Amino acid sequence: FMPKLKITKTIDGDTIKDTTSGITYRFSAIDAAELNQYGIDEYSDVNYGQLGREFVEDAFYNAQSVQLVTSGKKDKYGRTLAYFVVDEGKGDVLVQCLEVVNLLAWQTVSFWGLGSFPPLAKIVSAAAKAVGEPHFMEPWDYKKNN
Repeated sequence: FMPKLKITKTIDGDTIKDTTSGITYRFSAIDAAELNQYGIDEYSDVNYGQLGREFVEDAFYNAQSVQLVTSGKKDKYGRTLAYFVVDEGKGDVLVQCLEVVNLLAWQTVSFWGLGSFPPLAKIVSAAAKAVGEPHFMEPWDYKKNN
């Protein structure tokens, strides 16, 4: 765990930048909607990409503390893979869980596996199973079609 991060830029619902270190982080275990990705069926007027971005901004802004959990591994775009734990005054919670519980991200544990921190990946997976699937196309399929 590391001390509170100074976030200056929320790229989208699963990518942020820390100004102190200059490191761009990609959230492990989830895939949030692309910035201009809208919902499906009766949710087609909802921009889930923008909602996810705003949700992450609020989660970090409102946090009394933010802790980073990472092995330092990077994705194919050079972003450092990480989990984020925030305390908004009610105890510690994974940002990834907040996103899947609010249907703003798909869990990716079933596709990518448990990764470097299996206990955290299992928590995200369980949270996603408890609430069901988001109301937008899986971002990895969306990217293929757009």
